[in-house]
Amino acid sequence: MDFLKSAVASAISKGPPFPYTFGDQVDIDQSIWKLYNGTKRLQENGSNCSIFSFDVPANKSLLPLAKNAVRKLRTLRHPGVIKVLDTVEV
Repeated sequence: MDFLKSAVASAISKGPPFPYTFGDQVDIDQSIWKLYNGTKRLQENGSNCSIFSFDVPANKSLLPLAKNAVRKLRTLRHPGVIKVLDTVEV
């Protein structure tokens, strides 16, 4: 987990600021993703969000699956239930 946070921090320092703050990790079984509670920093109210993270070095064989899932999620619209706010590839 520290590697992931340092990789994200490194990428953020080189590019535009990452507008979300990582919270606690949520335990989920049988998923290619790590799920974190998060908050959006660039709003006054700090709205809650979910942050899905994929560890590429540990799951290289699943990278095409993860990229396809992100591509599909970007097109998914369900007002009041789910909305993709942003995607970042580090």
